[in-house]
Amino acid sequence: MLATYALANLADAPAANPNDARAQDLYDFKTNIVNFAGASGTGSIVVNTAPIVTITIGWSDTRAAGASNQATGSTTVSPTTQSFTLTSRIGVNP
Repeated sequence: MLATYALANLADAPAANPNDARAQDLYDFKTNIVNFAGASGTGSIVVNTAPIVTITIGWSDTRAAGASNQATGSTTVSPTTQSFTLTSRIGVNP
């Protein structure tokens, strides 16, 4: 069952379906990322060797970089793409 949670990108997330836990979970994953990161947010779920799961989310930090540059008087353009990756063991080895 865990392997079915793999998601290459947010565009592959299914529509909401409260009668299907997996579909609803993946829809919620996508919705939460878009709500915090906007339309340019990215996300993926990789299940390489169950029960090891890697979740990656990405977002543009342009607004924060601009505020930092304004506060420091810097004109240097800093990279604004940020990401967070979590690798965890979900459950136990089959």
